[in-house]
Amino acid sequence: MFAAVLCLLPGCASRQAEKEAVVLPFSSHDPITSKLVKQFQQWYATPYRLGGMDRDGVDCSGFVNVTYRQLFDVRLPRTTEKLALSGSKVPVSDLRSGDLVLFKTGWKGNHVGIFLENGTFMHVSETSGVMLSSLHEAYWKNHFWQARRIFN
Repeated sequence: MFAAVLCLLPGCASRQAEKEAVVLPFSSHDPITSKLVKQFQQWYATPYRLGGMDRDGVDCSGFVNVTYRQLFDVRLPRTTEKLALSGSKVPVSDLRSGDLVLFKTGWKGNHVGIFLENGTFMHVSETSGVMLSSLHEAYWKNHFWQARRIFN
């Protein structure tokens, strides 16, 4: 069993303390899920920075770009708009670990994350940095745009 870690307690003193606060189980033995969970653990709470692509700060498409390059040696476009044209479109009912989930978050705003399993995806929030969210949450359900599969 694999575990992703997320701090839900206010006032955590450090990233290490945050990582030890709450354990979220992922029961999959899928190697892609395992790699993605490890990546999440390393990047968890990295702050948001527009245009960023490192642990000092990262934006949503930068996190996707770095993750795919580091874990799968796959080079992806840098922008959410171009990521929305990458790979092949898949229905939300057929999501697999590693698929990109894209959202329309405003008049011109788009957002991207990486699906894990059980409705969970990792992404970068402007307020919380690298984090996990659920496609079942009302906000994400209402803003879902499409999913893309980069590799089969």
